[in-house]
Amino acid sequence: VIENPIEVTFDENGVYTYTINSLDGFNDDYVFSPNEQYDADAPDMVFSFTLTDEALVHVYDADENSVGSWCSLYGDFTVENGPQYKKDYPGEQLLSAGTYYVVVSPNELPFNLKIEKSSVPAPIIYYSSPMNESANNDNPELTWNMQYADEYQVLFGTSEDALETVIDWNAVPQPEPSYYSYPTSGLQNNTKYYW
Repeated sequence: VIENPIEVTFDENGVYTYTINSLDGFNDDYVFSPNEQYDADAPDMVFSFTLTDEALVHVYDADENSVGSWCSLYGDFTVENGPQYKKDYPGEQLLSAGTYYVVVSPNELPFNLKIEKSSVPAPIIYYSSPMNESANNDNPELTWNMQYADEYQVLFGTSEDALETVIDWNAVPQPEPSYYSYPTSGLQNNTKYYW
């Protein structure tokens, strides 16, 4: 890392705050994507943190008054290869274990950086269609969505106790699709199916 990052130390609640009142100590190493709100080549400061486990992480301006750019990247972070994209307060991000960097480039002071981390909730599945106990479905497409899952599999069949694996364990793709699906075929009339 060429620009020495400020090491983030989370408190017992998983919160880190840092108030930037002046640009002393800032560098001018990174150029952000320009738009009407940001000076793309404003001075910048790098923060880094390491997650030992998967976590939900939220990076934002604690006061929501100042305007700034920031970017978080996984792994190696140098003038030559980062930042490669810009995100403006994207909300909570599900991050795997690893080292992350946050570049702050404020256009207004003070800028109150806040980074929060929390444990990942148990996976949640939303079954979209067909609806439970629905009837008169002619070879329906099974559709669903998920949150906080790393992988999934699909079981389907006519016996709740002996379902067939129709999609074996798959890693959740990144970026995640808007929904997941499995097409059915050859279903028998007057037969209850489970999935």
